[in-house]
Amino acid sequence: MGRSRSFSDGLRKRADTVVAAARILWPVLLLVPCGIVAEYARAANVRFDMQSVLDATAQQLAREAEELDQLTLERRAGQMFRANFYGLGVTWVEQVTVEKDPATRTLTVAASGRVETGVLGLFRYETMPVAAATRVSWAM
Repeated sequence: MGRSRSFSDGLRKRADTVVAAARILWPVLLLVPCGIVAEYARAANVRFDMQSVLDATAQQLAREAEELDQLTLERRAGQMFRANFYGLGVTWVEQVTVEKDPATRTLTVAASGRVETGVLGLFRYETMPVAAATRVSWAM
């Protein structure tokens, strides 16, 4: 009888240890996925803002595209985009590119950048890439 009693005491101690560990770990197991989802949502919002500003920049450049050369177009695109996109204070823009196709009268404007992370930084992902592109055409 003493032997079965020590076995049940051992099980009870192990169960108490598991319950104590679960009480300590449940906030981590709950908050990390929520933090990751929040960071992806923030990156999606930044990309949405980036796309909106890029569309406006491309529409403005389409009015001037026929008269301007490639270098001037790229410089103007960078200036317009950076003046209107401030990225919610969490991004930086790496590149704004412009491709002009006079044959089809189209202008392709693209931008890329990075969003700083918080929770993902624990897993050595300090930034997340974001990018957007748009194409507009102009008439004669």
